[in-house]
Amino acid sequence: MDMTALNTTTASTTAQITNTLPTEKADISQSLGQEDFLKLMVAQVQNQDPFAPMENGDFIGQMAQFSSVDGINSMNDSLETMSAAFTHGQSLQAASLVGRQVVAPTATATLTAGNPVVGEVDLKDGVSSLVVDVKDSAGSIVQSLELGPQAAGKIPFSWDGLGSDGNQQLNGKYNVSAHAMLNGEPAYFSTLMPVKVESVSLGGALQTPKLTLADGTNIGLDKVEQIH
Repeated sequence: MDMTALNTTTASTTAQITNTLPTEKADISQSLGQEDFLKLMVAQVQNQDPFAPMENGDFIGQMAQFSSVDGINSMNDSLETMSAAFTHGQSLQAASLVGRQVVAPTATATLTAGNPVVGEVDLKDGVSSLVVDVKDSAGSIVQSLELGPQAAGKIPFSWDGLGSDGNQQLNGKYNVSAHAMLNGEPAYFSTLMPVKVESVSLGGALQTPKLTLADGTNIGLDKVEQIH
C-alpha cells in the first residue's frame, strides 16, 4: 500500500472521528487543549502499523479518557470553590449570632427571678415515663419533673424555680438531665435549652464554626436547633 495514500486515509479518518463526536465532547476537548491532543493522535495514526491499523472506536475511547480526566479536574475545582463559598457563608451566619439566643443541646439551665426555666427533651424513641431532674451546683436534686409517657420527638418542659420542698430556689445555674426506662434499661436523653451566644470560633476551611455559649458549652453551628 502506498504510504502517501495511507497517510491521507488516516488523516481523513481522524477528521471524521473528530466531526462525529457530540458537541459536549468537543467543548471538553477544547478545554483540555484540543490542538495538542490532535497532534498526538495524528502522530499515532502516522506511525501505526499499516497492516493492523487502530480502530475508530479506539480513537474515540482515548478521547473519552482524556475528556474524563479533564472533567474530573474541573469538577474538583468547582467543588473547592463551592466549599469555600459555603464555609464563608457559614462564618457570616455564625458571626451574626453573637449576643443572640439560640436553642441548643446543653445541660445547663439559668434560673432568674420571675422567669421559669424552659427547655425540651430530644426523644428518639417513645418512653413510658419521662423524668427531668433539676440539680444544684452540688449535684443534689432540687426538683424532679414527672412528664409521664411520651412519644418520640421533642418534649417541652418547664421548671418554675420551686424545689421539691415548695421553697423558691436561688437564682443561678442548675444542671438539667432527662431519663426514663427503655426496654427495661435506664436511658438518658439530651436536653435542648435556650442560651445566649457569647462568641464564635470560625476555624479553618471545611470546619464548622464553633459557638461558645453563655453557660460555657461549646457546640458546632450545625447543632443549633432554633435562633431567637
